[in-house]
Amino acid sequence: MTNKMVAVFFMCTIVLAAVHVGEAVAKEEFKSCYNNCHGECKAGGNGGTLCEMKCDNDCTAKETAGQVKGLQQEYMGK
Repeated sequence: MTNKMVAVFFMCTIVLAAVHVGEAVAKEEFKSCYNNCHGECKAGGNGGTLCEMKCDNDCTAKETAGQVKGLQQEYMGK
């Protein structure tokens, strides 16, 4: 019984570590998208608040679309 509990604990640890690494990659991709978008928006003569809202929405949408596509590929095998 103890061996099974230890095995389950290790599996949970591995799964949580994998999820954490995936989130870190996603955060870096979002940060890159946001910084590029914000720089282009400000260079276009727009204000900081407008650029912040626009880029946050745009990059969140791209991030979410990428996650959905990844899940579809994972579960549908495409």
